[in-house]
Amino acid sequence: MQLHDGEQTTDLTFSRLDDQMLTGGLHEHLGKSVSETFELLRQSNGGEKHDLAREVMDVDQNATVRVYGNGQSKAYALLRESGKYSSIFMLHKDREGGIKIGGEFDQHLAERLLSAMRP
Repeated sequence: MQLHDGEQTTDLTFSRLDDQMLTGGLHEHLGKSVSETFELLRQSNGGEKHDLAREVMDVDQNATVRVYGNGQSKAYALLRESGKYSSIFMLHKDREGGIKIGGEFDQHLAERLLSAMRP
């Protein structure tokens, strides 16, 4: 899918994934929920589980992980420094799995995409 905002066009992919695919099974290995696994990525120093989560999810020290939510839904934006291969993972509290949005975008575009989720 292409998103055109008048200034630029961005190619985005949308995928519906089950819990296993959202984390590659990492949440089960860690004994955490999918949401708790993404929260590990946000911590600045979470120890061994944090380091493993960042390594498996390919989130280096230059990447930013932001969370957006409105109570029932949360979205975790994994923003890579170059903007390439950034991802947004949208989760709902009462549903299994989630939606992954992938593409080349920065924090500004991620915030625009997720503006409807703000409380």
